[in-house]
Amino acid sequence: MNGKLLADFKGVFFDLYGTLLVFNDAQQSNADWVNSYYKFILKHKDISLSEVSNICADILESDIEKDKTLGLTTYETKINLWLKKLGITISGDELTAFADETVNLWQNNITLAADAGFVLKEIQKNKTLALITNFDHLPHIHRVVEKHQLDKYLNPILVSDAVEIKKPNPEIFSIALAQTGLKNGEVVFVGDSKDDIYGAIAAGIKPILIKHNGGNQTDTPKEFENITTIYSLSQLLE
Repeated sequence: MNGKLLADFKGVFFDLYGTLLVFNDAQQSNADWVNSYYKFILKHKDISLSEVSNICADILESDIEKDKTLGLTTYETKINLWLKKLGITISGDELTAFADETVNLWQNNITLAADAGFVLKEIQKNKTLALITNFDHLPHIHRVVEKHQLDKYLNPILVSDAVEIKKPNPEIFSIALAQTGLKNGEVVFVGDSKDDIYGAIAAGIKPILIKHNGGNQTDTPKEFENITTIYSLSQLLE
């Protein structure tokens, strides 16, 4: 059961957050994440919630190279740099534990799309599937993939923290193409953000924009209004 939407393609590459995983309450997820930082920093230093919010915004938006000498993920590197700026020193084990704790809290209001398992299973019958996600903490993605058994369907699973390339850079798509043995014209990419759309187009891959439940979950600009748009993963099978 593969719809006409995918009929001419040999592979389907997916984004993770906002695509296979849905935000049930994005505001609560972000609030829980910021509050976890506030409570932690407050144990070491007098600070306001607004200051912590600014720190968290920088951690989310900054683009830095991970500290390979200390064996840190990109996310741990960002946390470590900020703690040093604040004059806070913690052990490597404490840093890892804090990084895991904060992303786990953020994940609490995020779940696998209800139709994801069925859709992936159906498409996998005659197409190659892969995952390409921007995320700064590789161990967390490993846990999420294992929890939802996504590795049964998706191979390769490319995470920006591991390959050190982020969408919309087309190179991360090129890696997926090389590992699957497919050409860009043989693949579609399903994602929910402008980085997904820009990246796929730059890589010569047909993009499919997903807006779960008809919601406005993307900041895709007007020039993408003609991009194929779906409102559930199941539409890939129609």
